[in-house]
Amino acid sequence: MTKHNQTEAFDLDAALARLEAGPAGQGLRAAADALEPPAAAMRRLRQRIGDTGGAAPRRAPGRLANLLAPRRLAGSLGLAMIAALIVALLVARVPGRSVSAAELIEKAEQRAAVAVPPGKVRHIVRELIDVENGQTHKAIDEVWLAEGDGHLLLWQPARRAQPGSSLLYPLDSWLVNNEHVWYFSAEENTAYRAPYDACALSPAEWIGDPQFLAEARSSEYLRLIGEEELDGRTYAVIDIYETRLWVDPENGQIIQSRSAVDFEGGRHESTVKIVVDEVMDAPDAPAGLFAFDQPPGSRLVERERLCVNG
Repeated sequence: MTKHNQTEAFDLDAALARLEAGPAGQGLRAAADALEPPAAAMRRLRQRIGDTGGAAPRRAPGRLANLLAPRRLAGSLGLAMIAALIVALLVARVPGRSVSAAELIEKAEQRAAVAVPPGKVRHIVRELIDVENGQTHKAIDEVWLAEGDGHLLLWQPARRAQPGSSLLYPLDSWLVNNEHVWYFSAEENTAYRAPYDACALSPAEWIGDPQFLAEARSSEYLRLIGEEELDGRTYAVIDIYETRLWVDPENGQIIQSRSAVDFEGGRHESTVKIVVDEVMDAPDAPAGLFAFDQPPGSRLVERERLCVNG
């Protein structure tokens, strides 16, 4: 053996000695002992390395050679398995690793805290599926959001049924701009207008409710169910109270939610799925987005106040 090779062997022996003597090595050795193969496997192992007579195997000098003995080899295999597991765990700490339900909800909470970045317009489209007493109703609704003079601007066109379906919960158009709140009732052919009021805004139903998410994060009813693929992307599935959430593990977006309510004589299951969530520069948004165009022939009724919940 050359001097260079002798030095390498010495360094390796010394490194192995330090590993085995240290706390980490002792812990790994205990785990390796627990993983030691059964006697039958050991006999096959001895046969493969030439120890068929039951005598102690010949060992070359040095700790590295000792690891080639059957008992050592079994332990080394266990060490290798544990070491590989440790490496896998370390690799899993990079972004993309599995996270807890609380961490996912925290990401959703942080995402919900910002409705729309300054100078941007956000457009969200949702698919609504309501099943009540065996009848399925599918609808589409959407919202446009932007920063106004100290508050959000919001334009929500009337909800529309998907082809071949009907609306279970009709919703007419709703507009909040810098000065006014507008509500147009197609059934009454009437536009209602009131001065701006914060009660006219409810972005939480679109972007998530930070208060609800904060409470859910520490709830004993929060459960991470597993993963599910939607439209070619994998989402974490979380149960909280009576609601199931599909959450993007990368950015915390709640892409889908489902809840069910039993009532006398029936059951109602509601699924809300985000199909579009885009952010664009304000100049790229449709012109006149937050200006109300009163339909010709409709009447105008002034109100002191218009709120989302009446």
